[in-house]
Amino acid sequence: MIRLAELAAWMTRTVLLSLLLTTLGFSGFTKDASNSVLYNVTHNYVYIYTVLISLSSLLLNILYFDFDILFSNNSKNILDTNIKNTNKKEYICFSGIIPTLIFLLQGVKVKGVNRNLIVLSGWKKLYLSSDTNYLQIENIRPIKKFDYIVNIILILIILVIWLLIPFFFIKVYDFLSIILYHLGVPTSFSRRIITIFGAVPISFHIYSYAVKPYYWNYTSKAALLFRKKVENIDSNFQVYESPILPFYLKRQSPLGLADVFKKQIYINPIVLKDETILQYVIAHEEGHIYDFCPKILKIFGYTIPWVAFIIIIIIDYLLFVGELYFNIWLIILGLITVILMFVLLIILREICEERAENYAIKKLGLENVIKALQKIAYSDILPDKYKYHKWGAEKQLERIKRDGRNYK
Repeated sequence: MIRLAELAAWMTRTVLLSLLLTTLGFSGFTKDASNSVLYNVTHNYVYIYTVLISLSSLLLNILYFDFDILFSNNSKNILDTNIKNTNKKEYICFSGIIPTLIFLLQGVKVKGVNRNLIVLSGWKKLYLSSDTNYLQIENIRPIKKFDYIVNIILILIILVIWLLIPFFFIKVYDFLSIILYHLGVPTSFSRRIITIFGAVPISFHIYSYAVKPYYWNYTSKAALLFRKKVENIDSNFQVYESPILPFYLKRQSPLGLADVFKKQIYINPIVLKDETILQYVIAHEEGHIYDFCPKILKIFGYTIPWVAFIIIIIIDYLLFVGELYFNIWLIILGLITVILMFVLLIILREICEERAENYAIKKLGLENVIKALQKIAYSDILPDKYKYHKWGAEKQLERIKRDGRNYK
């Protein structure tokens, strides 16, 4: 049986690749800048361009996709080999079409996760092994015929979008050309705007879903999709356990995450094994929610590609019209700006973590936080794949030891 959900995700990834290829290659699209792009349609140049983009995106997606995932009878059943005969946790979650589609665009080759989703919408059942190393995700049977029909219709819509993307940007080109003409700007510059648009904001937003050929991680959006509310927890916010968090990043599976805008906390099921660590993780994430710094960091992260897009367009236009020239100082200035942005992000992240840690100390007390950090750093409660957290806990213990008098 074909997994229509995975097929829809595969086709969507092809659309994203087509979007990327179309925008990045648009600056060299027309041979004669004096002709409208729509005029070139009658000369078949547009059709050639469209076919090349469509086939290239399809071929690129084929090259790094495991097609066994499309067929339920060919996949390795991790549940039977690693979960069925061991202690496991069961989760029943509902997810809609778009959230499930976004989830399936990630984590295609994450080791330890077996996805057996036939359709996108509806109730899902998840099994997580006691060591959090293996996860099984499947639809709850029986599946309604309506869900099959919806998925087939969605796949057809995605297929149409895939074929129309190059034509859509041709229309965008003509529209931009008209605007630039009335502004007294060379109309051919519109091609460069589309290319920069693909190189900066488009690449930034679709990278996690389309441009990770060998190892696709799950991002926070996926981690927050499947969840189970944790009852009887000492917290002012809703706390959920997420079976996806153990597979969130290759080497940095977080113990907890905070949605600072929805004011919700998501914890890794592994921390439920120890009450001291659990309370510490919750308090730490509460600190992020109460703090304004993570909100600024998140907004900053979203606005950076768009600010960069505007700045690059301005610089490129000045170069295009000959009012600015490439020189060593311009290159140095660009490199310094990029480095400063990365440094600023690192500093903000460090500030956020330190402030959250200080809140945890204020809520739980210094001794309880030290006890939790010691368990994270030196006990065998956390498996070896949490070495990053063990190292981080050691660093926090050193900081507390160094600045401990400030907490008394």
